[in-house]
Amino acid sequence: MALLEVERSSHHMPRLREIGAEVVDPVVTRALRVVVVIAALSGAVIAVADPTAEGDLNADKRALVAQLTAERAITLARERRLADAAQEELYHRLAVKDRALRVAEAKAAGNAAERDQARKARDEIARQRQELVAALEQRDRTLAAEVRAYREEVTKLAASPDPEKQKALQLFADGKRTKALAALDLIADTKRAAHDKAVAIADAAERRPTAWLAVQARDVGDVTLDQLVRRFEQLTQLDPTMTWDWIELAGLYRERGRLADARRATEAAYQGVPTGNERDRSAVLNELGDIALETGDLAGAKARFEEGLAICRTLAHDNPTSAQAQRDVSISLEKLGEVAVQGGDLAGAKARFEECRNIRHKLAHDNPTSAQAQRDIAACLNRLGEVAVQGGDPAGARARFEESLAICRTLAHDNPTSAQAQRDLSVSLEKLGDVAVDGGDFVGAKARFEENLALRHKLAHDNPTSAQAQRDLSLVSAHARLQRHAHVRLQHMGS
Repeated sequence: MALLEVERSSHHMPRLREIGAEVVDPVVTRALRVVVVIAALSGAVIAVADPTAEGDLNADKRALVAQLTAERAITLARERRLADAAQEELYHRLAVKDRALRVAEAKAAGNAAERDQARKARDEIARQRQELVAALEQRDRTLAAEVRAYREEVTKLAASPDPEKQKALQLFADGKRTKALAALDLIADTKRAAHDKAVAIADAAERRPTAWLAVQARDVGDVTLDQLVRRFEQLTQLDPTMTWDWIELAGLYRERGRLADARRATEAAYQGVPTGNERDRSAVLNELGDIALETGDLAGAKARFEEGLAICRTLAHDNPTSAQAQRDVSISLEKLGEVAVQGGDLAGAKARFEECRNIRHKLAHDNPTSAQAQRDIAACLNRLGEVAVQGGDPAGARARFEESLAICRTLAHDNPTSAQAQRDLSVSLEKLGDVAVDGGDFVGAKARFEENLALRHKLAHDNPTSAQAQRDLSLVSAHARLQRHAHVRLQHMGS
């Protein structure tokens, strides 16, 4: 740090001598005279801020800090009437010189000698600005503290590796303060947003395993549908980039009867599928197809399912040993079969369902302990039974439904708390009851329907917020079905 020490002449008048440097501008000497005189009376040593105090900064940044600090110091001194005319004159003269030198330096970009000369002149201006600030600081402790704090913050900006901050700081120094402040606010807002996003993603990652555990808890009746919906809504809000969170939420919305929300969630999932992740893309396409099917858009559903099937066939071909890839193909086939049924194409539906069944039989054979593999087979058998019913083959339909019922009874027995297993059993009972009615077996039909009704009452009671459970219950009543199919016969039976 450069020091100014007070010397006395032979006439005992205070005289300024700078150690290690030379005071070039006489105005600075005049500006400091009052301070020197006061210091002389006590023999004090006065510390003047060294322009290289911000040692880690290059010359341009040091000059920028000196300029901005001087501007702040003179503004505060002017407000408090601490700056004299000489100091005001010095401040403005240095500003004019600095602007001229910056222009000269820019023009001399290709001339090293001229550029170095301009930089040296600017370094000298920075030094004189530092001395001016030091003189102003000596006049008021509060001003000195405020300027010191300001200098520290400006130095942080100048030292930032962010080039946008450097540009904004230079804009401020050039008098374009509003534009500079907006730029700095934008930088801060962007960084804050990035920080908040990172925190939210980390929060979602922490909560995601719990949400998927809640899926299982809900299946056994310990968590309600609405509670599960809220968990996945939270996940997708915290981290909207996870495709399977959106897919799960869309399915939950559909179950709740919120089709508009389901479509929105599925579209968000589609937009967020990472490039090259074709399996996720096929899963989202299936979800979009399901929504189209529920709203009666058969053409849209078929297009989505076919696009998904093409992706799944490619993945299964490329990964012939992957059970998941093969199952994905079977799911797309099942969905396309359902579209064919609703469109009246029974032959096409049967072909899709049979191919689906063949794949699932092989998967179940390869993994005999998998409950999911067995459930998949039961679902496909029900589809084939429905096609047989519509095709006028009641015996074939009954055989498919009974085969499915046997599987579902086993799964429901092995998983007595699983709402899904109990619902699958009720579906098979309902289908066999319908076949029995069509075949005139009203006693058998009544038994199936009553067992089904008891199951659905329990499911609706255990899942009061599930639109699916309530809808299932509203569609089934043992007495209502029997009366609808054979009212006279039921009366004869005394039902």
